[in-house]
Amino acid sequence: MNLWAWGANSHGQLGLGIITEQVQEPTKVVLSQFCNKIKQISCGGGHTLLLNDEDNRKVKDVALGSEHTICLSEDNTLWAWGWNEHANTGISLEPVISFPTIVPIKFNKDEIITQIYAGGAHNFIVTNINKNDDSEEKL
Repeated sequence: MNLWAWGANSHGQLGLGIITEQVQEPTKVVLSQFCNKIKQISCGGGHTLLLNDEDNRKVKDVALGSEHTICLSEDNTLWAWGWNEHANTGISLEPVISFPTIVPIKFNKDEIITQIYAGGAHNFIVTNINKNDDSEEKL
């Protein structure tokens, strides 16, 4: 598998090992140790995220906003990090959340997150009530 990137790169966000204002042509990213493990690639306004099979983390979904990331884990916890000027991480009023941090959400005990979305400076999540097979209506 090969990974190619282009576009704005003033902070090295393309992962090419160089910092330049922009990369105008698709350029191969050297990720030899990760390429065979990449499950998903997402791009935000100023950053890129590669989801792979490393470690024992159980990530269900990720969404990238303009300058922030939200991540849903398989244990129904939501994590966020990145630029926080508009409270886009939902964690605190700090200007930057520099590492994945759990988002304090007050759910009902049976409520689960089913979808996550990140916008320019905002997020949406969709939740459902987790029902047992015995409690579902029969057809």
